[in-house]
Amino acid sequence: MSTVPESRIRGVEAARGLTCPQCGEDVYPCHSAESSVFYCRAGHRAGVNDLASIPDEAVRAALGVMLRSWESTLIELATIAADAERRGLFDMAAIYQRQVGHLKDRLRAVRAALWATSPTPASNAPAQKSLSASS
Repeated sequence: MSTVPESRIRGVEAARGLTCPQCGEDVYPCHSAESSVFYCRAGHRAGVNDLASIPDEAVRAALGVMLRSWESTLIELATIAADAERRGLFDMAAIYQRQVGHLKDRLRAVRAALWATSPTPASNAPAQKSLSASS
């Protein structure tokens, strides 16, 4: 296994509360227009679906914190894009709008991963009344 080049994660803060499923080291997010993946220093790669499928509430909570942070960033980027457009800075507005689009895609992917792996314990299911019991 090769290690992740330092340039890939230099200046990137480790994802709080998320660790590599293979070795337990901190993971660092690496985003592209298409996806978000997380790497540890040993070079292991974990996708959002990999992390969301870990049956640990602390991991789900950490992904929730990451989602809320990204949602705040999304609002800020959209505000900057709108402001740039109002000022006639159309090239700058387009750059920020692209970033908004990429971030929306990442948010959708994390939400979908969390939803797909959401535990549904029977104790949380709504109580069902039988029709014969209510007559």
